[in-house]
Parts: sequence; structure tokens; C-alpha cells
Amino acid sequence: MTGSKVTVLADGDEVAVAEAAGPDEAFPLESGRQLRPGAKVTAVQDVSGESSAPSPEPAIVQRQPPVLGRVGRRSQLWVGGACFLVDGLVPGATVTASSTGGTYHARSDDGTAIVYRKPLAPREVMEVHQSACGTEGPIKHFPAPDRLPPGFASPVVERPLAACQTQLSLRQVVDGSAVTIERRTLGQTLSGCFPVSRGFVDLETALQENEQIHCAVELPTGSPVASGDFQVGPRPPEPSVVGDLCAGATSVRVTGLVRGQRVSVLQDGVELGFLEAPGSTFDIPVPPLTAGAAVQIGYVLCGASGTTQRKWTVGPAPTSLPRPVIGGPLFECAGVVRVTNLRAGSRVQVTSDVLGGAPLGEAYATASEVDVAVAPLLIAEDHVSAVQSGCGQTSQPAQAQPVRRLGTLPRPVVQTPLTDGGRAVRVIQALPGALLDLYVSDLWSGSAIAGAPTASVPLFETLPGLRIGDKVRVRESICDTTSDSETVPVSPVPPTVRFTAVLHGQPQRGHTVTIDRGETVTLFWRNENSDSNVLDPGGHRVGIDGQQPESPTSTTTYKMTATHAGVSRSASITVNVNMPAPPPPP
Repeated sequence: MTGSKVTVLADGDEVAVAEAAGPDEAFPLESGRQLRPGAKVTAVQDVSGESSAPSPEPAIVQRQPPVLGRVGRRSQLWVGGACFLVDGLVPGATVTASSTGGTYHARSDDGTAIVYRKPLAPREVMEVHQSACGTEGPIKHFPAPDRLPPGFASPVVERPLAACQTQLSLRQVVDGSAVTIERRTLGQTLSGCFPVSRGFVDLETALQENEQIHCAVELPTGSPVASGDFQVGPRPPEPSVVGDLCAGATSVRVTGLVRGQRVSVLQDGVELGFLEAPGSTFDIPVPPLTAGAAVQIGYVLCGASGTTQRKWTVGPAPTSLPRPVIGGPLFECAGVVRVTNLRAGSRVQVTSDVLGGAPLGEAYATASEVDVAVAPLLIAEDHVSAVQSGCGQTSQPAQAQPVRRLGTLPRPVVQTPLTDGGRAVRVIQALPGALLDLYVSDLWSGSAIAGAPTASVPLFETLPGLRIGDKVRVRESICDTTSDSETVPVSPVPPTVRFTAVLHGQPQRGHTVTIDRGETVTLFWRNENSDSNVLDPGGHRVGIDGQQPESPTSTTTYKMTATHAGVSRSASITVNVNMPAPPPPP
């Protein structure tokens, strides 16, 4: 809670005390204090004479790794970019980026860090490493920045904008761009650098209904791109619970929140505690829930209190949680670990033997599998496991998987065929945990972290779909190693032809129909993805779908040919005509 006195405890010993300036914050340790490997870290807060319970889920301190690994890169680097995001750091590490453009530092609180710097120059290669616990990690060479092509981006402020919001969500921002938010009616201007394409802007004061917001983005090239003016609407709908509730659960995931608003969980009308929401979706810690109880969310928004009209019933706890499965193989420097065989709604933690069994990362499972980002990046010869918890239960640990050294890497392979209009590229033979950068006709067009040997890389939102003639390749990066796939051309999507005959009102099966002379058969067609449609005999150009009656006087074969970008497909129907019997001889 803003203004509360927060005390951080490690195995019950005080290690930090500070006043909270917001709903989430990093606190420095007291002078002379150090965290011990394996220590369980919790916190309590005091506000207005009321003390909270300790954190229900302690954080476990990682053991110092035997070696510091390389850092990961999450930003696409553009000429002129003024910030970038690195991940896979030891929590608490300092990251240093050096190049001809200078030396820059940033501190990691959660395994990630944003490095702010002067605009990147053409062909500038940065050497980036982390340092922690008096040890320097190895250097990772970041690639030289690409030149931003024209017309690449059109930034968007997520809508609807609602009164009382204290954050703006932006997407389609070019990595490294400068974003400026103007609240002209209040005379407020906020600006900053976006290291990745999606992010939030915290506001000094809440939005007001009917207020006009102007958003402008300056691309790394220095050219401005205005995303436009946006009007603020009425207050947002009430918050809601995500997923199902079960007995024994010690957290409730709530969405539709406003950063900084006071929110609480009520069980059968009794408040279980309150907090300030750090974001739009948050897992609110609670005492174990009771089966059959009714849960509501209490909230304060713009000074007005409310309770959700909807009630969520706490269901029974499952008999047990299934044992998770770690997808393999695992390699050093991997940035994610895929975990499967999960119960939706569970909390998943990936743990490391080398780090003393402490978690490397955790995630909320929305389905039966999830990719868990890890910090630090995976360490060679470690053994990695996973557990899931929820409903007051903890599963058996997954069978530990070894982390392999890289060795000789196979090249990633772009799966064919690539067809025009596609908005993602499927990659096989990918290295799990590696960064995949997609290039279309030598222009960067998207990226993804491979969670498994088969991965999909989506195109950046503002780019058009793949077009005939485009040449596609994927660059795989892990540790300080890169590998490019073969270049694959985009092929046209063959047209689809559906050609049928109807006789006496009944669709005919197969490609042959028989009529008596003088009868009429109706040909029906419905083609897809075709630019040209021709009906033979006669070479008649017809529409992409239609029908035509035919009364042939002799057996005739009708052929429908559909063509797209030089690729043709056809289907035929033969109409056999029964000739009348000749008259008897006189």
C-alpha cells in the first residue's frame, strides 16, 4: 500500500525496511545485510496502525551460480534506437553494454533490465555482460542494428480508455522508440523510451471522462509518427475473477483492475484483506479458501467503493495435482522452459539443482502447458525440474532434465510451403529456448522464443502478410552463437475448386451423372482463392461461385478451372446422355 511501512524478512530476520512509494517497488537491503542461499524471503506491511500477515508464498534465494552466464536480448535493435531490454540475468545483477557509442549500465531486480543509451549508430556492435556477487560474466555480442524501413509501424493505444485508469497500454511500438503522451486539458506531458513493442505508461493522475489523450511516437529514424487522439470513456466495468476457484487456494487471480486502486477479496461477505493493485491483472494472496463459499471482489475507484455483483463459488479441491513434465531437450543459455501436464489455474515454478533447488522462474498456467521465462539463463550441466501448486496442494516435482552444452547446432528449418497471406512462419529443428528472428526479403519482420523444437514466429502486427516473391529466413540466436536457415520463397496458395451437379433437386455424388436426352442438369461451383475461373467446354469466364443449367444432347464433360498467381486447379463432371431408343421398324 502506498505510504505503508514495508519490512522485508529473510528466514524471519529483518533485511530491509522502507516506506512504499507505490503498489510495487524494489527495496535495497540494509547496510551490511546479505541474502543467504535458500533463505525464505517474506514481507509484512504496516499502514494506519494495521499490520498485514506475512507473504503467504515466500521467495527462495538462489544459490550463487558456479559461473555467470551470458545475457539474453529481447529487443530488436534499430539504427537510432535509444533503449533495449535484456533478460536472463541473475536477479540483482548489473548489466553493462559497451560499444563505440559509450558504456551504459542498468540494474536487474527480476532478471530483466532496460538499458538506456544514446541512439545506436549504423554498424555499431555492443558487447553486453552482467556482473553479480563480485563476478563478471562472459560477453555477448549483440548484432549490429538494422535500418528501419519506411511505413513499418503505426502505434496504438489500447482501447477502450476508461475514466479512473492510471495506466495506458500501448502496442505496435517500434523497439527503441520515444513515446510522448500529452494530456492537454491538464497540461501534462509524459515521455520515455519503449524497449519492446508492447508496454505501459504510468500516469501521474487518473484519466477523466471525456478527456482527450494525444500519443506521439518518434521512431529510431528520428521521424515522428502520431498514433492519434483518443477520448476517455466512462468508468470501466467491475473487475472479475480469472478461472475457477478451488478449496485451499491461497490466491485469487483478478483482472479488470486499475493500477493503484484499492482491492480486496470477500469470502461469504467477510473481507480477507486488502491491497493496491500493481497492474490490470494480479494474483491477490488470501488465506485458504473454503469449499462452497461465495467470493466477491471489493474495490475503490475514483473515491467510490463497490463490490462486484457477481459471486464466484469456491469448488472442491482436486484429489491431487498431476506431476508436471518438462519438455526437452534443454540447452545452456535457453531463456524459457516449456512445462506440460498442468492444471489450468495452477502456479508453475521451474527449479534448478545448481541454484540450490530455488526457482528460476514461475508462471500462471492458463492451459495444460506454459513456457516459463527463466533468470538466469539455463546453466550447462544443471538439472531442471518443475512443480505446480494450487488448491492448497503441491504436485510431485517433474522428472529433472539435464541441461546440455550447445555443441554443434543444427540449422533451423523454415517449414514449407510458405503461402501468400500467411502471418506466421513455422520453424522446425529449432533449439528450445533460443531467440528466433524472422527476416522477410532481408527485413526484420518478427521474433519469438522457441519453447520447443517446433515453433511459430508471427509477423510484426503492422506488417502485411507474406506475399508471392518474398524470401523468408530465420536467424536463431543462443549464447553467443547464431545460425541462419536456408532462404525459402513464398509460394501462391493453390485455389480450391468445389464442382458439383444437381439433378431433380438432388446433389449428385462423384464426377459422373446420367440424364435422359432433353433433361436438364444444373452445375454448381464454389471456388476459393482464385483470380480466374473458366468453365469448359467453351472457355466461359465465370464468377468465383455460381450455377449454370445444362441440357447436353450427347455425353459431355464439363471442366471448371480456377487459377491464382499462375497456379491452377480443376475439377470435371461428365454428363452421360441416354439416347432415346430408335422407333420399331415398320
